[in-house]
Amino acid sequence: MACGQVCPTSAIRPITLSEKLGTDEFAEAGPIKLGIAFFDRNRCLPWAMDKPCIVCEENCPLSPKAIYTEECFNTVRDGILTVKEVTDNTIEIQTAIIPDKFATGDYYCALEDSVRRKIIANTE
Repeated sequence: MACGQVCPTSAIRPITLSEKLGTDEFAEAGPIKLGIAFFDRNRCLPWAMDKPCIVCEENCPLSPKAIYTEECFNTVRDGILTVKEVTDNTIEIQTAIIPDKFATGDYYCALEDSVRRKIIANTE
């Protein structure tokens, strides 16, 4: 499969058959070693902006998909947060929070009632 031809971000670059097999002008270097694709979080705009995106998975022509996404939820260290005020769609935390402690890659925070709340903004 020519993954480099369908990769929407060029994270997997196109390679020629002779480069893959290590023939012709690539004979001295030998066959190219193919690895595992990964998300470069510094270049992936949906990741940086906390927006869902499955363009890589959609463009992969294989079945089952050679590339797929998995959501990972990690517990934030340094204890439990205390709720100061709750409105319709906002939860204000009472404890002092270091600015930018919760990055856009953090999806949820667990509060005292152990219910995970989605993080939609990061303010002081």
